[in-house]
Amino acid sequence: KIVIINEASLEVLNLIANKKPYGEYDKEKPAIIGELSFIFLPFIVILIINLNKENFSDLLQTADWSLASAILFGQTIVKLIMGVSAQEHSFEYQRFGLLSALIIVLGLIPSVVIIGVFETTGKLGLGLIILQFVLLIIAVWAFIILGTIGQHLYSSAFKNKIAKMLGINKKSDVEK
Repeated sequence: KIVIINEASLEVLNLIANKKPYGEYDKEKPAIIGELSFIFLPFIVILIINLNKENFSDLLQTADWSLASAILFGQTIVKLIMGVSAQEHSFEYQRFGLLSALIIVLGLIPSVVIIGVFETTGKLGLGLIILQFVLLIIAVWAFIILGTIGQHLYSSAFKNKIAKMLGINKKSDVEK
């Protein structure tokens, strides 16, 4: 009996089960880390400029960290959507819908709200300062893990389309 589980669903299930995800991600990781470094570039510049200030704690009390989180959560969603939409096979779209909703509701929106609080009050309380750094850590993790999965799905779909155009059959298309 042949059981076919689409690649994306298997990767997400393995990720949730804390197993090494199915597929080769070594080729996608440098691209993700490269994108991550350019996302953080403006914040590194701001950090270097602000190191000259006498009160370093002011830097920690800005909403710049929430801005970085919002950008990373948004980029993660884009990577996942691109990867899923590039696939030819049907997906269990409910899982990807849930994952995208969780990223938006638990990551992107709180990050944007912190920016709004800072812009309206000019300061952040200790709880929001801590929350924005927790969100930043989660955003980096989500971008590296889920962004890599999205990039892999997109890359593999692109390779499959090229192979199909050239008339090359991939052995991995049929499970034995």
